[in-house]
Amino acid sequence: MFFLPQIIKYLLIATMFIPLIVGGDFNFPYIAPKIFVFEIIVEIIFLLWLWLILKKPEYRPKKNILTISLSLFFAILIITAFTGVNPNRSFFMDYERMDGIFHLLHFYVFFLVLSSFFRKRSDWEELFALSVLVSPIVALTFQRIYNGRLSGSLGNPDFIACYAIFNLAFALFLIYSAWQKISQKRKNLIWPEIIYLSIGGIGLLSTPLMLWMSGTRGAILAFAIVIGLNILILPWIRYQRKYILSPKWRKGLIVLIFTGLLIVGGLYLARNNSKINNLVSRSHTLKRLTHISVHSGTVRNRLLVWQYGWEGFKERPIRGWGWDNFLVSFNKHYTTKLSEPWFDKAHNEYLDVLVASGIFGLLSYLFVFFSSFYLLQRYFRGGGDFWIFWIFTSLIIFYLLQNISLFDTPAIYLMIFTVLGFIAWLSSSVQKGISQKSSKEMSLNSLGWGMYGAIVLLIIIISYQWVIKPARASYLAIKGLEYYQLAVHSKVNARIGISESQRLISQSLDLHTYGSPEVIKLLTEQINEPDKIDIPLEQKQQYLSWANQKISQVVQEFSSDDVRYLIALTNFQISHYRYDRGTMAQAEKTLQGAVLMSPYRPTVWQNLGWTQLFQGKKSLAIQSFQQAVKLSYHHLPQAKYFLGLAYYSDHQDKMAKENLQAAADYGYKPAKDFLKKHPEL
Repeated sequence: MFFLPQIIKYLLIATMFIPLIVGGDFNFPYIAPKIFVFEIIVEIIFLLWLWLILKKPEYRPKKNILTISLSLFFAILIITAFTGVNPNRSFFMDYERMDGIFHLLHFYVFFLVLSSFFRKRSDWEELFALSVLVSPIVALTFQRIYNGRLSGSLGNPDFIACYAIFNLAFALFLIYSAWQKISQKRKNLIWPEIIYLSIGGIGLLSTPLMLWMSGTRGAILAFAIVIGLNILILPWIRYQRKYILSPKWRKGLIVLIFTGLLIVGGLYLARNNSKINNLVSRSHTLKRLTHISVHSGTVRNRLLVWQYGWEGFKERPIRGWGWDNFLVSFNKHYTTKLSEPWFDKAHNEYLDVLVASGIFGLLSYLFVFFSSFYLLQRYFRGGGDFWIFWIFTSLIIFYLLQNISLFDTPAIYLMIFTVLGFIAWLSSSVQKGISQKSSKEMSLNSLGWGMYGAIVLLIIIISYQWVIKPARASYLAIKGLEYYQLAVHSKVNARIGISESQRLISQSLDLHTYGSPEVIKLLTEQINEPDKIDIPLEQKQQYLSWANQKISQVVQEFSSDDVRYLIALTNFQISHYRYDRGTMAQAEKTLQGAVLMSPYRPTVWQNLGWTQLFQGKKSLAIQSFQQAVKLSYHHLPQAKYFLGLAYYSDHQDKMAKENLQAAADYGYKPAKDFLKKHPEL
């Protein structure tokens, strides 16, 4: 057993490599593979830790207010998942987010093990040092740039910004800890501390650069506010009856306050000046920061989504809609004032929690961070180090501020649960928090061995069912779609490509995982251009009929309340109408249900119009297209064009010309081309 603590320790530290993982052979390669690997590691850690705590009481979890508040939050999430609208989605979500309750519970276990297993400050120094070293590699991996913004192996600039600030805090902790020990002139510690000092220096230089290159306004503004608060407050803080900063530092910070305000205010006020514009235009981040307005597309969309979220909360203020069911509420209140059609998150963590789990869910979420602040101040008042208290208090404030405009992702969950574990450890290191009864060492009898064996078996089953199978399903689906593209682009291998595509995708869907909706969404998006496939017509029809059957089954089983998938299904059926005309009645029925779920969405009405038109229900089709025109805001020319085509098919040439000409006047090319081909109009 002597080697067991070392195995657990290095597995915990190894989780800091998780942000580097990208799986090109998986759906959503920047998200799902990270969670698959993390969950397997945590499940192994849990089994080893469970064995260890039965034998060694010192490794058992410590009761404190943070552990209790976090447990309460998860309890409320589980309860509201069952009172919500789709428990399956609440527990597992999809490949794109991977933040269902099942996945988050792995982070909860990670927190429990981390906070109780690490016994020494040096353990945390090793963990933070590795994270800081990994962070610039995360930024540089694939050198991925998203619309001029750095996103690295996290796949999204918003996520890399928050990740950078966590590692900046870790770097400051390492620098401070190392400097403390070096200043004590303990020769036997000089070299390790110089290494930590160097790693901290790397983080101190790289993480602000990562934040800036991400161009993430929410995170940059949150960071600026925290820096501003530090500059405003630190000069006046006394510790042990004296100021913590020397007079020179205090005067310097006061000057810095006014200088910073003048520079920031001046740049913003002069943002329309030609010279300032030339300067700003050279920096993508500066351009974004100086053009923040409630009228800009992104800000305007967020405000509207928050409004829809609030309406959703008012409908279910206690029960909530269930974790990760924001999109159901969103679809119900969606209007075409939004320039983006889909939001499965509110882009505001507090509103996401409020809509998902009701008022008690939000209160329990806030209680987690209240508990964090409480334990930090207990640590400080109990004789703890002021600067450690200050670094992590500032970090939590930053996290809470940036969550006003963002939401969490696997790499960020890894960071915040690591920090919560550290805070819980800090409280126990000064013997603060809620007391616990003394634990006794247990010796396993045959019953104990049996129970432990049963737990091992249960974890293996859970891992296979909800980690390994979804990972395999994702892999098979991607390979299946690769074979479809082979069929499209290769005349020689077309038959093999179609056959292998059907076989692999069938295997993926037959696994019946929570990822099946994402698989069929890929099917609807990528199974296109069947005319280019050099195979007999009967084989094409068989393949498309099979695909339609699989898509319909998955939508019915997993996503019948998700308008995205209802639209995806009917898009597929409409686009392949001439290969299988019998699907239009089914598509019309599907869309009539979608209209009830999202009555103000033009795409639903347009698809309904096409299904009715293809069935010869021309009057009904015209009514549906008219409704789409009424609702259209950002895509009015296309809606007018579709309505014109419906009138033309019904031989109402005057109305057809009126709508087609209106679309052409907007510059809509398909309408112009149609009018040229039909001069009689």
